[in-house]
Amino acid sequence: MDAHLAFRGVGGPRLHLGVCGSVAAYRALDLVRQWQDAGVSVSATLTPSAQKFVTPLTFAALGAAPVYTAPFDDPQAPSPFAHLEPGQVAQALVIAPASAATIARLAQGQADDLLACQALAFRGKAVIAPAMNPAMWSHPATQANIATLRERGCAVVEPGCGRTACGEEGQGRLADLREIYLAGLRALAPQDMEGIRVMVTLGPTREHWDGLRFWTNPSTGTMGAAVAVAAWLRGARVEAVCGPGTPWLPAGIARHNVGSARHMLEAAASVWPQCDAGVFTVADFSPVPPAQGGDKKFKKSDAPDGFDVHFAPNPDILKTLAADRRPEQKVVGFAAESQNLEDSVRGKLVSKKADMVVGNLLQDGFGTPDNTVFVADASGREERWAHLSKTDVAWRLLSWLLSPAFRPWRQAGITHLLLDDEVRERLLARPEPEPSEAAPPVRQHSAPPQRGERRQPQPPSYTPPPQPQPVSSAPQKPVRIADTDTLAPDVWPAYWQTLLKKTPPRPSLVWSYPSLSRDLGGDADAAHRDFLRRLLGDMALPKGSHAFWPLNRYPYGDGESEQTVDARMFLSGIAALKPESVILMCGQVPPELGLAELRPLSPSIVHGHRYVVTPHVDDLIGEPQRYAQLITFLKSIIAGR
Repeated sequence: MDAHLAFRGVGGPRLHLGVCGSVAAYRALDLVRQWQDAGVSVSATLTPSAQKFVTPLTFAALGAAPVYTAPFDDPQAPSPFAHLEPGQVAQALVIAPASAATIARLAQGQADDLLACQALAFRGKAVIAPAMNPAMWSHPATQANIATLRERGCAVVEPGCGRTACGEEGQGRLADLREIYLAGLRALAPQDMEGIRVMVTLGPTREHWDGLRFWTNPSTGTMGAAVAVAAWLRGARVEAVCGPGTPWLPAGIARHNVGSARHMLEAAASVWPQCDAGVFTVADFSPVPPAQGGDKKFKKSDAPDGFDVHFAPNPDILKTLAADRRPEQKVVGFAAESQNLEDSVRGKLVSKKADMVVGNLLQDGFGTPDNTVFVADASGREERWAHLSKTDVAWRLLSWLLSPAFRPWRQAGITHLLLDDEVRERLLARPEPEPSEAAPPVRQHSAPPQRGERRQPQPPSYTPPPQPQPVSSAPQKPVRIADTDTLAPDVWPAYWQTLLKKTPPRPSLVWSYPSLSRDLGGDADAAHRDFLRRLLGDMALPKGSHAFWPLNRYPYGDGESEQTVDARMFLSGIAALKPESVILMCGQVPPELGLAELRPLSPSIVHGHRYVVTPHVDDLIGEPQRYAQLITFLKSIIAGR
C-alpha cells in the first residue's frame, strides 16, 4: 500500500463486499486485505457466477466474515435473514466487480438473488465498480442503469480503459484497485468537509539552470498527497498542485501538474480564489541560468576552469497567497528545517501571515513513511506529534482545521453534528412513569455506591436546551480541554503504564464512564459486564478497534471514589492512544476535564478527537428502547452519517 493511502480507523468499522461473476473477481481478494489493513472488518457475498471464478473459502481464509453464498431462500443457509444482515451491521456496501446483470437488477429494484436482496435492504452508502466487455459497458441500457444508480446516491468507480480478458480494447476492465479501496474508505469516513474546497501544493519543484540540468529537493510529496487524499475522503473538493514525481492521486481529486515554483504559483493562484483553505509547500530558490541562455546545454568547453552557480529567491507562494485572500480563507504552511524547529515555525506564522504552520526537521520527514511534526496556529495553540504516519498527521491536521475555533466555513462555537434538539431530548428523557408509580428520585452523585454495589438507574439531570436564539456576530468561546499538560507514557505512574500495556494500540474508539476503573480492576459489576458485552456485540466493532480508558485508578485511594477524576492521566491516555472518537457514558461531563461546554449527544471535535457524551451507563441498563436508540446514534457517528 502506498504510504499516502495507508489510512486506518478513518470511519465506520465494517464494510460489505459483493463479488459478481467476472474474470476480475480474484482481484476482490486484494481489496479485502487492503480494507483490513485499514482497520475495517469485511464481510462478503459471492454470486453463483462469482463462485465459478473464485471460491468462498479463499475469502474466508483472508479473514472475510461472514461469507454469504447460498440463495436467500435456501433452507440450508446459515441465517434466514442473510439478505438483511449486511444492512444491519455494515456502514458501506461495495460491489466489485459489478456485472452488467447485477447493475441492471439494482437499477430496477429486483431482488431475485441474495446480493440483489442485500443491496435493496442496505441503508448505508453504496459503491459500484463495474467490470465487463467494452461493448456491454457502452450499451445505452447499461449507461442508463448506471445513471439511475448515480441519481439514487450510489458512487460509481468507472472501469478503466485497455485490453480486456476477451481481447477487446476499450473501457470495461476493473478500475485501479486503489480507486475502489479509497471509494470504500470514503463511504465509511465522516463527510465533515463536504462543501469545502481545499487546495494543496505538494512535492518538489524543478528549477532549471540550463536545458539539461535542474535544481530540486528530496521531497516526495507524500505528506501533501496524504493531506489531499484525507480531505477528499472526508468529502472535500480538492485541488492538488503537484510537482514532478509526486504520488498517484484518485480521480476525484483535480490534479494540476507543474514543473517550477513559478509554475506552481501560477497554478495555485488560478484556483485559490475559489478555495476555503490552502496547504502550501515550495522550494525557496532557483539557480540563475548561465549567460548563454537557460534553454541550451551548458558544455564543459564553455567553462574549462569551472564555474559558479548563483541562486535567486523564488516567489513565496505561501506569503503571496496568504496576503491575497478573503478573511474567511485559511492558510496552512509546511516548513522543513534543520534546527530550531519551534522558533522557526512560530516565526513563519507571523512572517507568512499564516493561520497554521506544520514544521518538521529534515531527518524526521523527508523520504520516510512517518513524520514527527511541531504544529502551531495563530491563536497560540501548539502541539508536537511524534512518530505518526503521514496519513495520521494529515487526518489530525484536517480535524484541527475543522475544530469550532478554527474553521471558517462553519458557524463558530460548538457544532451539533447529527441530532436536532427533539431527537436529543427523546434519547435523554426517561419514559413517563405509570400512574401507579411514584415520581422518580433525582440523581445524586454525592454518595457513590459501595464496593460491589451497582447504582440504581436514575433519570439524568439534564435540562433541555433553550429555544434557538439569534446567532450573535461576536466570536463564541471554543471547546477547550482543561489547562492540564499531558504526560508521556514513560513518566506515568505504574498503574497507568500497566493499563496501557493491556490496551489495544491506536484504537479508533475509546469508551469511559464512572466506575470503569473498578470494572477493569477485577471487581466488575455483573450488570456492567453484561451490558458492555451486549453493547460491543451490537456495535459490531472488530477486535482491536476499540478500548476502555478509565477516569481514575483502582483501587481507589484515600478520599477517592468512582466520582474522582484524574483529568491529567485520563487526557494523557487519550493523547497516547490517539483515538478518533471518545465516548463518555457519564450523563454529564466531569468538570475536571474542561469540557463543560459539550452538550450531551452532540459530537464535537476537540484537539483532533471526536468527543460524545451519552446518558449514564447505569441509566441505559434495563431500558431497551433508549439503548436501541443510542446504538443507532453511535453507529451513525462511527459511520460518519
